[in-house]
Parts: sequence; C-alpha cells; structure tokens
Amino acid sequence: MSSGTVGVQAESPNVLLIAVDDLNDWVGCLGGHSQTQTPNIDRLAARGMLFTNAHCQGTMCNPSRISLLWGRRPSSTGFYSNRYPVAEEPEFLSLHVSLPAYFAANGYKTLTAGKVFHSSAPVKDHFQVVGPRPGHWLKGLDKKFTTSRKDGTASGTSAPRTTMNRSSPITSWPPG
Repeated sequence: MSSGTVGVQAESPNVLLIAVDDLNDWVGCLGGHSQTQTPNIDRLAARGMLFTNAHCQGTMCNPSRISLLWGRRPSSTGFYSNRYPVAEEPEFLSLHVSLPAYFAANGYKTLTAGKVFHSSAPVKDHFQVVGPRPGHWLKGLDKKFTTSRKDGTASGTSAPRTTMNRSSPITSWPPG
C-alpha cells in the first residue's frame, strides 16, 4: 500500500478487451471506410480508452493472439505459425501467465466469446464463463440460418452444422 491509503483499497476498474481479426481501421472511431458503419463500437470507443497506434507482432493469427494474451513476442514464445494451438503446449502454459489468467487470479471475473485463442478452444482455467465460439450453435441462434450449402455450412456463416463440443463450460450469453 502506498502512504496515506492504509486500510483503503481502491475499487478495481472494469476492463473490456475486444480483439477482432481482420477489421483493419474500418471502424468509424479510427477514420472509418465509406462502406462500413460501426455506431456501437464508435459509442463504446468514445466512452473508454481507444488505442490508435496498434502493431501486429506476427504475420499469422496464432502468433499474434499469443503475443497479445501473454505479452511476449513470437521470437520469445516460439509460436510462428497457426499450426500449434497454445492449448496443446502444457510446458509453455506452466511457465507463463496469460492476461485472462492474471485477471482471474486478481479477483476479476473472466468471460470470453468468439475465437480469442486461435483454435477457438479456450485454454483450461483461463475463463470462468465461456460464451459462443465459432461452430457453436446456441438454442435459437441458428434459426436465422436456413439454407444449407453443399459443403455442410449454413447460409450466413462458415460454421459447420455439428453438435456442440461440451468439453468446456458453456453458458447462456450474455451472462445474467
């Protein structure tokens, strides 16, 4: 504790990290694009902290995601391609603490949805709540997709119509 704050604990701020692949700078708050309208993310950016000088650590998804979530360059993690999911590297996981694991260990409730980790399978014990991810169909969400393609995917998505993988806790989204 710093001097003058004995017995007083500062309230922890809420933290929301939105990681998006391939969005570029097409959102309005970053200058936009004539064919893109992003009113919700623009309002959110106006209320919070907007990072406008971003750089990619790796040339592929997996090394970039690992770099972001573990705070290490690909040259120090050894992840250079999309071939090896971090969830399959127990030695790396035992030696390094990820951003979600750090937040969880410090009293934050950690939630995820989408494809934060490259394989879209969350690393065990990194998130307390796991929402929908690519390929997951939650009750009612698949009703808008009615036309099936020859490759087994539904119109409007690239996710194959398969049963849900229930190896990780799935919850109603958003959490109540």
